[in-house]
Amino acid sequence: LFRSPGTPPTDPALARMINMQLAGQEQGQLTWQGQFAPGQPLEWKVTREGEQGARGGDEQEPGWQSGLRLRFARLGEVRASITLRGKHVQIDLQAAPEVLAPLREGTPRLQDALAAAGSELAALRIHGTDTP
Repeated sequence: LFRSPGTPPTDPALARMINMQLAGQEQGQLTWQGQFAPGQPLEWKVTREGEQGARGGDEQEPGWQSGLRLRFARLGEVRASITLRGKHVQIDLQAAPEVLAPLREGTPRLQDALAAAGSELAALRIHGTDTP
């Protein structure tokens, strides 16, 4: 159905979704919780950084900060902090100590996938949940 410009949507759920999208755009932040597969919860937060990064005001290219918390059947809970500035990606993974080796073994595939997408893995830190 076509509506004239300025006509509000009649579906309340659609109106709430539109309001959430507008608020997220204005605040530069989006938070989502749900399941990426049955029984596998996902929490995701994306924040747009300002013109100056978090390094004490150093001049940096603006970017995006994303935080994920996933639960996998074989890996358990994995937390990821991902920063994207231009084409440079920095990733910090935190997982149970017993799954650190498989995560580290996947580093070359991650680098290849990022390169294929036109990005560069600038930094990768993989550590256990009991490591500060």
